Amino acid sequence: MRNLTTEETRVVDLLAEAWSVGEALPVPHEFERDLLCRAIRTAQDIVLARAARDSLTGVPETQLESLPTWDDFLVSLSSRSRNALTAEPAITSFESLTSLTKRDLLGRPRLGPMCFAEIKEALSRFGLSLS
Repeated sequence: MRNLTTEETRVVDLLAEAWSVGEALPVPHEFERDLLCRAIRTAQDIVLARAARDSLTGVPETQLESLPTWDDFLVSLSSRSRNALTAEPAITSFESLTSLTKRDLLGRPRLGPMCFAEIKEALSRFGLSLS
């Protein structure tokens, strides 16, 4: 699991400090102290979980939204190439497309050399390539 960033560590430390300061407040009802403690712990858990989540996905949470999607890729193609790809039931994701070779793609009836060239170029713009 990755270590906490400097900013995450600071937030967790500030939340711990908030508990220390909050403990000194006069408490009209005892349940308020418990509520404050739970709220601070929940906030700390949220920050601490970020490192675990990043480790499981292999991608920092801050980059998840910026990753291109299969739909982004399809939209980047001409309608001819997009229609040719979406008509292929075995090609439904980056993984299924990039596992193919040039020969595999050119052997498909709907994908000619023009579509192949465009798909290959689009893949490279997305940082991907064929097998």
